[in-house]
Amino acid sequence: MKLLDFRYFDPFNSLRNKMGADLINTVPIVDSWKEISTKEWEKLKSPIGIIKDIASIDIDENGLFEYKGRKVLVYIRDQHVQNIEDKPSNKFHFTQCQTLNMMKKKKKFNSRYVVTRNTNGIFIVNKMYFGDVIEKEMEVRLDVCKHCLQKSKFKGYPINKYEIFKSFNISEYFEEHDSLLETEPIFNERTMPLNEYSENQKKLSDIYRKNRNWKCEKCKYNFEKSKKFLHLHHLNGNKSDNRQENLKALCVLCHSEEPQHGHLKYSKDWHECKRFINS
Repeated sequence: MKLLDFRYFDPFNSLRNKMGADLINTVPIVDSWKEISTKEWEKLKSPIGIIKDIASIDIDENGLFEYKGRKVLVYIRDQHVQNIEDKPSNKFHFTQCQTLNMMKKKKKFNSRYVVTRNTNGIFIVNKMYFGDVIEKEMEVRLDVCKHCLQKSKFKGYPINKYEIFKSFNISEYFEEHDSLLETEPIFNERTMPLNEYSENQKKLSDIYRKNRNWKCEKCKYNFEKSKKFLHLHHLNGNKSDNRQENLKALCVLCHSEEPQHGHLKYSKDWHECKRFINS
């Protein structure tokens, strides 16, 4: 996506000249936006992750690992054990920390890392013993690197360091530190459904509104005696997206105040609902 360069945007410069304001470049002009494709996002969120040379992983101004503007974790896929019965136990990282720098200095540095957004704490690794793979793609639970906590001063670390280490939550870390305020892709170009109601829409609507005790979730008015005035609203405008977080029970009056629903104010139900509430 090409971003607009306001230095050469006539309406902006016309207004600036009228105000007598000088043009000052405070930040570099960005030519293009780093966009994560749906396919990449699905891989990042899955246990598979994306294999990258660690030198190519972006680091933000606070030293945190990023992939195309989104915070990520990195870990080694091939993990060596000292004893054949041991479980792989290398930590996962979110900064270029002391551990990684020390491994590089000792020339024990494996440049091929997995970049991931998987939040359940389970990682896919290859168990290595004296250079041989003895168990491939095994699932293990890995801990966060303490040196990453130290470098980032996560939640004030090393104060209360034991509690912070034991309670480290990956989802919480992403929520707190992600630099882009954007929603995760739900559909791709192949799976995007038509914007039409599902076949069981009436049943779904009845169940949802009943579970809300036939009350409008905005004005809190009870419509049990006149259920037709209580609608099922889809927050993102996609009529087929019936996830609970995308639904809201709204009376026709409140529904008409939602974006692109102003036409409801001209409906018979809107006027009847108003009389019903005021009666």
